[in-house]
Amino acid sequence: MLLAEGQTKSYIENANRSYNFMISCPFEFIGLSSLFGNHHYFSTSALSNSLVYLIDKQVFLQLLAQNSSFNFAIMKWYCNSYKIIFQKMQCIANKQAIGRLADTLLYLCDEIFMSNTIPGFINRKDIAGLSGISTENAVRILSDFKNDSIITITGNSIIVNNFNILRTLSLAG
Repeated sequence: MLLAEGQTKSYIENANRSYNFMISCPFEFIGLSSLFGNHHYFSTSALSNSLVYLIDKQVFLQLLAQNSSFNFAIMKWYCNSYKIIFQKMQCIANKQAIGRLADTLLYLCDEIFMSNTIPGFINRKDIAGLSGISTENAVRILSDFKNDSIITITGNSIIVNNFNILRTLSLAG
Protein backbone atom coordinates (compact mmCIF):
# COMPACT_ATOMS: atom_id res chain seq x y z
CA MET A 1 0.00 0.00 0.00
CA LEU A 2 1.15 3.52 -0.74
CA LEU A 3 -0.02 6.24 1.62
CA ALA A 4 -0.95 9.22 -0.53
CA GLU A 5 -2.50 11.54 2.08
CA GLY A 6 -2.64 11.72 5.87
CA GLN A 7 -0.71 9.92 8.57
CA THR A 8 -1.02 6.38 9.86
CA LYS A 9 0.42 4.47 12.78
CA SER A 10 1.68 0.91 12.59
CA TYR A 11 1.52 -1.13 15.75
CA ILE A 12 1.74 -4.57 17.28
CA GLU A 13 -0.78 -5.44 19.93
CA ASN A 14 -1.73 -8.19 22.30
CA ALA A 15 -4.54 -8.56 24.80
CA ASN A 16 -3.00 -6.11 27.31
CA ARG A 17 -1.22 -3.39 25.35
CA SER A 18 -0.05 -2.16 21.99
CA TYR A 19 3.28 -0.83 20.81
CA ASN A 20 3.31 1.82 18.08
CA PHE A 21 6.52 1.34 16.17
CA MET A 22 6.11 3.75 13.27
CA ILE A 23 4.20 6.72 11.97
CA SER A 24 3.85 6.83 8.17
CA CYS A 25 3.51 10.01 6.14
CA PRO A 26 2.43 10.62 2.55
CA PHE A 27 4.35 8.74 -0.14
CA GLU A 28 5.54 6.03 2.23
CA PHE A 29 4.75 2.36 1.81
CA ILE A 30 2.90 0.19 4.29
CA GLY A 31 3.27 -3.58 4.39
CA LEU A 32 6.48 -4.10 2.43
CA SER A 33 7.70 -6.58 5.04
CA SER A 34 5.37 -9.20 3.56
CA LEU A 35 6.37 -8.57 -0.08
CA PHE A 36 8.42 -11.75 -0.38
CA GLY A 37 6.24 -13.99 1.76
CA ASN A 38 7.72 -12.98 5.12
CA HIS A 39 4.49 -12.46 6.96
CA HIS A 40 5.29 -10.08 9.77
CA TYR A 41 1.88 -9.18 11.04
CA PHE A 42 1.11 -5.78 12.42
CA SER A 43 -1.81 -3.41 12.23
CA THR A 44 -1.99 0.03 10.69
CA SER A 45 -4.68 2.61 11.33
CA ALA A 46 -5.25 6.17 10.19
CA LEU A 47 -4.36 8.99 12.55
CA SER A 48 -5.83 11.63 10.24
CA ASN A 49 -7.95 11.53 7.09
CA SER A 50 -5.90 9.34 4.78
CA LEU A 51 -5.86 8.07 1.23
CA VAL A 52 -4.11 4.77 0.46
CA TYR A 53 -3.43 3.18 -2.91
CA LEU A 54 -3.40 -0.60 -3.04
CA ILE A 55 -0.70 -1.80 -5.40
CA ASP A 56 -0.80 -5.24 -6.97
CA LYS A 57 2.10 -7.29 -5.59
CA GLN A 58 3.15 -8.64 -8.99
CA VAL A 59 3.14 -5.17 -10.56
CA PHE A 60 5.26 -3.87 -7.68
CA LEU A 61 7.75 -6.75 -8.02
CA GLN A 62 7.94 -6.16 -11.76
CA LEU A 63 8.71 -2.46 -11.16
CA LEU A 64 11.48 -3.44 -8.74
CA ALA A 65 12.99 -5.83 -11.28
CA GLN A 66 12.80 -3.50 -14.27
CA ASN A 67 13.42 -0.04 -12.85
CA SER A 68 16.72 0.32 -10.99
CA SER A 69 15.98 3.92 -9.94
CA PHE A 70 12.69 2.83 -8.36
CA ASN A 71 14.41 -0.16 -6.74
CA PHE A 72 17.12 2.11 -5.32
CA ALA A 73 14.54 4.55 -3.92
CA ILE A 74 12.57 1.72 -2.29
CA MET A 75 15.72 0.20 -0.76
CA LYS A 76 16.76 3.59 0.60
CA TRP A 77 13.31 4.15 2.13
CA TYR A 78 13.22 0.61 3.53
CA CYS A 79 16.64 0.93 5.15
CA ASN A 80 15.61 4.24 6.73
CA SER A 81 12.45 2.59 8.09
CA TYR A 82 14.50 -0.16 9.69
CA LYS A 83 16.89 2.42 11.15
CA ILE A 84 13.92 4.06 12.88
CA ILE A 85 12.71 0.72 14.24
CA PHE A 86 16.19 -0.22 15.50
CA GLN A 87 16.53 3.17 17.20
CA LYS A 88 13.18 2.59 18.91
CA MET A 89 14.30 -0.87 20.08
CA GLN A 90 17.53 0.61 21.46
CA CYS A 91 15.56 3.34 23.23
CA ILE A 92 13.16 0.89 24.87
CA ALA A 93 15.97 -1.46 25.91
CA ASN A 94 18.24 1.21 27.38
CA LYS A 95 16.22 4.21 28.51
CA GLN A 96 13.81 4.96 31.28
CA ALA A 97 10.36 6.47 30.74
CA ILE A 98 11.46 10.14 30.66
CA GLY A 99 14.14 9.43 28.05
CA ARG A 100 11.72 7.36 25.98
CA LEU A 101 9.10 10.08 25.98
CA ALA A 102 11.69 12.74 25.13
CA ASP A 103 12.80 10.53 22.19
CA THR A 104 9.21 10.22 21.00
CA LEU A 105 8.58 13.97 21.10
CA LEU A 106 11.83 14.57 19.18
CA TYR A 107 10.89 11.87 16.64
CA LEU A 108 7.45 13.40 16.07
CA CYS A 109 8.81 16.95 15.74
CA ASP A 110 11.98 16.22 13.75
CA GLU A 111 11.01 13.24 11.59
CA ILE A 112 7.23 13.29 11.17
CA PHE A 113 5.87 16.83 11.39
CA MET A 114 9.11 18.82 10.93
CA SER A 115 7.71 21.38 13.31
CA ASN A 116 7.76 22.16 17.01
CA THR A 117 4.01 21.40 17.09
CA ILE A 118 2.58 17.90 17.43
CA PRO A 119 -1.04 18.04 16.20
CA GLY A 120 -3.92 16.99 18.41
CA PHE A 121 -4.75 13.90 16.36
CA ILE A 122 -1.68 12.29 17.96
CA ASN A 123 -3.29 11.44 21.27
CA ARG A 124 -1.67 10.57 24.60
CA LYS A 125 -2.23 6.85 24.03
CA ASP A 126 -0.36 7.09 20.69
CA ILE A 127 2.52 8.94 22.36
CA ALA A 128 2.63 6.34 25.11
CA GLY A 129 2.58 3.52 22.54
CA LEU A 130 5.45 5.11 20.60
CA SER A 131 7.39 5.45 23.85
CA GLY A 132 6.73 1.94 25.12
CA ILE A 133 5.21 3.23 28.36
CA SER A 134 1.73 3.27 29.87
CA THR A 135 -0.70 6.04 28.95
CA GLU A 136 -0.86 7.10 32.59
CA ASN A 137 2.92 7.42 32.78
CA ALA A 138 2.99 9.41 29.52
CA VAL A 139 0.34 11.83 30.80
CA ARG A 140 2.26 12.31 34.06
CA ILE A 141 5.59 12.98 32.27
CA LEU A 142 3.93 15.34 29.79
CA SER A 143 2.45 17.22 32.74
CA ASP A 144 5.93 17.45 34.32
CA PHE A 145 7.36 18.70 31.00
CA LYS A 146 4.58 21.30 30.87
CA ASN A 147 5.24 22.43 34.46
CA ASP A 148 8.95 22.77 33.61
CA SER A 149 8.06 24.84 30.47
CA ILE A 150 9.68 22.26 28.16
CA ILE A 151 6.37 21.97 26.32
CA THR A 152 3.10 23.86 26.08
CA ILE A 153 -0.18 22.00 25.72
CA THR A 154 -2.88 23.87 23.80
CA GLY A 155 -6.06 21.87 23.41
CA ASN A 156 -4.79 18.46 22.32
CA SER A 157 -1.70 19.82 20.54
CA ILE A 158 1.77 19.78 22.07
CA ILE A 159 4.24 22.59 21.33
CA VAL A 160 7.89 21.91 22.13
CA ASN A 161 9.47 25.01 23.68
CA ASN A 162 12.92 23.66 24.50
CA PHE A 163 14.51 21.11 22.19
CA ASN A 164 17.85 21.35 24.04
CA ILE A 165 16.35 20.05 27.28
CA LEU A 166 14.50 17.28 25.41
CA ARG A 167 17.75 16.22 23.72
CA THR A 168 19.53 16.23 27.07
CA LEU A 169 16.78 14.09 28.64
CA SER A 170 16.95 11.76 25.66
CA LEU A 171 20.72 11.35 25.94
CA ALA A 172 20.54 10.85 29.73
CA GLY A 173 17.94 8.16 29.16
